[in-house]
Amino acid sequence: MIEQVAAMVGAWCEARPRDVYEDMNEVTLAAFLVALFGADLPEHLEGEFTALMPAITKDTIQQTILPPWVTRLPLPANRARSAWPACAPSSIRPSTTVQAG
Repeated sequence: MIEQVAAMVGAWCEARPRDVYEDMNEVTLAAFLVALFGADLPEHLEGEFTALMPAITKDTIQQTILPPWVTRLPLPANRARSAWPACAPSSIRPSTTVQAG
């Protein structure tokens, strides 16, 4: 994992400005994929994960950090999550259980 990150950072051109947010997202995702699947993940699968991660993680931080009562407020993001189709995989579908809080 360290070697992969070093190779990514080493490929950056020193003479031009960098989008640090974008770069750190790429480095973090690469490290995550290596930790999860090992260093020999096929490139096409890495590309698919890279494309899907924003959708997968879009509300994850909000759902895990904020108190449960916030996720029950009638906010646009909460309504969008509650409107997910029943065919969405249960691993990514929001819980319909009301938590005490």
